[in-house]
Amino acid sequence: MKVIVLAAGLSKRLHPLTAKIPKCLIKIGGKSL
Repeated sequence: MKVIVLAAGLSKRLHPLTAKIPKCLIKIGGKSL
């Protein structure tokens, strides 16, 4: 599996997902980063 970890910035591109939880807790493939 190839993954790009977005670790810098304000996460505007992930805003619907990161409105209530931080980026590190987003689940990808059933696992949190």
